Amino acid sequence: MSNSGPAEPGALTRRMAMRVVHEVGTGARTAASLHAVLRDASLDPRDNAFVTELAHGTVRMQRACDMFIDKHSQRSPDAEVRALLRIGVYQLVFLGTPPHAAVSATVASARPKVRGFVNAVLRRVAEEVAAGGEWPTIGDELSYPDWLIDAFISDELQARVLLGRADLWRWNGLLNIRNATLSAHDVDGSATTI
Repeated sequence: MSNSGPAEPGALTRRMAMRVVHEVGTGARTAASLHAVLRDASLDPRDNAFVTELAHGTVRMQRACDMFIDKHSQRSPDAEVRALLRIGVYQLVFLGTPPHAAVSATVASARPKVRGFVNAVLRRVAEEVAAGGEWPTIGDELSYPDWLIDAFISDELQARVLLGRADLWRWNGLLNIRNATLSAHDVDGSATTI
């Protein structure tokens, strides 16, 4: 996880959050890993809060982040690179971080050997976010496992929930109020436009 070269603003916080996300992927608890990472660093309170948001948010929205990574990468990244890509995707999709800042700082956090790959994947994700994407399933959007969605929500109710909570949809950091009406097309379970 070492990174050589000049320090890019924001790269340290992203590397710290990546360490937490990577450790959680190997079985560590988020809070314990985050505490250890922050304890070992001397950051100002805003940077502490940012690392905390990146780590907790990325872990919480892992399925959604992985959906974007898998869609826009030609190969399966190793665990460390996937953790870093999740951090970048989380910033682009859920925090509304400007693409140039999210991509630049995340790429600077990567090992030199994989920077081109990280840059390409995150730029494709940023383009999709700017164009307005579609969530294939409610499970992808909410980052819940399919078994949980299937156990509690019927297909028709999934469509109604997606339309009924328009005030909660977050895309690119903004709340988008949708004037949605339930139609036969929506109830059939087709993808919901974001």
